[in-house]
Amino acid sequence: MNIFLVIHDLVNQANDVNVNISNHVGAYIGAGMAMTAAAGVGAGQGLSSGLCAVALSRNPELLPKIQLFWIVGSAIAESSAIYGLIIAFILIFVAR
Repeated sequence: MNIFLVIHDLVNQANDVNVNISNHVGAYIGAGMAMTAAAGVGAGQGLSSGLCAVALSRNPELLPKIQLFWIVGSAIAESSAIYGLIIAFILIFVAR
């Protein structure tokens, strides 16, 4: 058995392993970056809820209007977090 063939086979196997590991690491980093959308959504919804509480404490008779805009705004903001979660799942489980 030629030693150069053995070394060549070992190098090829090591290259295959490195390529697979680097693809998985990139997918996990991308999924983490996609989930940073949830941090922005949490901050925005917290600010929105706080301002709605202030508005309701100043003017309680406007509860139906303020509550409607607050719920619709929260739903729209939450959709971006759901999109980030879907992208993260795609990167982790589908993109191989």
